[in-house]
Amino acid sequence: MCRAFPTTLKGLARIWFNRLTPNSICSFKELSAQFASHFIGGHKYKNSTACLMNIKQREDEMLRSYITRFNKEALSIDEANDKILVAAFTNGLRKGKFLFSLYKNDPKTMSDVLYRATKYMNTEDALLAREEKPRKREQQEDTYQVLMQIKDEGTLTFPNKLKGDPNKRPRDKYYRFHRDHGHDTANCYDLKQQIEAFIRQGKL
Repeated sequence: MCRAFPTTLKGLARIWFNRLTPNSICSFKELSAQFASHFIGGHKYKNSTACLMNIKQREDEMLRSYITRFNKEALSIDEANDKILVAAFTNGLRKGKFLFSLYKNDPKTMSDVLYRATKYMNTEDALLAREEKPRKREQQEDTYQVLMQIKDEGTLTFPNKLKGDPNKRPRDKYYRFHRDHGHDTANCYDLKQQIEAFIRQGKL
């Protein structure tokens, strides 16, 4: 066994074996003990299920992010059954509608939890998208209103005409800052930069 053992080694383990003092090993038990004691520092221990109980969803953390962190930790545990996983996951959730729904219809498996979480996250994403559209329209309207108020004061530096063939630009969008067709005024990066500079300078 001592003679066969080296044929299974490579890399650092092979180097370690070659550096052993000749005739210093009397048995395979002694050889395996020395090998284990030398390389035990590189052994990666699996976490216990108690680690899962320490994972908590932060107040500002989206459900998707919490699930990612929880699953990553769960993969490092050897013997975590569904009952433990569900209990730990639920324990870490912050108070809210999703936690209430889990308490209302107690899930039996982690697969069930993740399925319901996916449905909840899809709804969450859809609601955020609906809220984002009006906010974006408000920001665009604000930029346009500021331009209309200060365009004749002589403080703005108007850019040159847009480059390219004007016939290829959409005619339904008039870019007041460039005084040309092709873009919406409110989406102009240069205009927003100038407005922010005026605010910092106290001109607005």
